[in-house]
Amino acid sequence: MTKTVPRVVPLSKKARRLVEMMRGVDDEYVIGVTTQTLDALFRKARAKAGLEGFTFHDSRHTAATWIAHKIHILDLCKMFGWARTTQALTYYNPKASDIAAKLDQRVDLSNRDKAEGVKGQRPGSNHSSDSDSGQ
Repeated sequence: MTKTVPRVVPLSKKARRLVEMMRGVDDEYVIGVTTQTLDALFRKARAKAGLEGFTFHDSRHTAATWIAHKIHILDLCKMFGWARTTQALTYYNPKASDIAAKLDQRVDLSNRDKAEGVKGQRPGSNHSSDSDSGQ
């Protein structure tokens, strides 16, 4: 849950395992620390690393930038709780060569029909294909 609007935040399998390991540590908080304690620990780690001026929001920006390379931009908006795609475009900064490489990737549509449940139909189509013999 976020501080503004309750929502489900997607987690990777590894993140779910880590959160599960913390189960029972605290009844209210996932990792058993308050916001104030987390802030103090962050400041201490930042000073130790010599990253003066680095903020917790900077780490969120870094995470969003890394994740933007893995998932669709609309999914990034959903994950971070952004209502407008323009917010996500701040973090999505692909090079032209990255986009070109994606254009050259082969798209595997072999499981498409199974996912749709109807053989021969295109996504969003309500019509049978010519090969369906009128079924």
